[in-house]
Amino acid sequence: MAVHLSGNTESRVKAITALPGGTNFGDSLNMTFIDTVYSVAKVVDSLERLPIEPPSIYIDVEGVNLSRYGTISILQLYVLSSK
Repeated sequence: MAVHLSGNTESRVKAITALPGGTNFGDSLNMTFIDTVYSVAKVVDSLERLPIEPPSIYIDVEGVNLSRYGTISILQLYVLSSK
């Protein structure tokens, strides 16, 4: 299930994700909400083919007591474009 953002929301996301020095994550946002086991499997399969130089995957994890016994509530991935 893809998440489509309104123009106003898209401009806010671009502003928040802008990097120092004027570089940003790109002009187009490609966000997908993964909510099935099948979708997770497809993402994992696609990640296995990414180059390791430069780093291609950036991960942010939110949860409760993140440690050995904690739980993950949200996992966000940013995959660097290969273009």
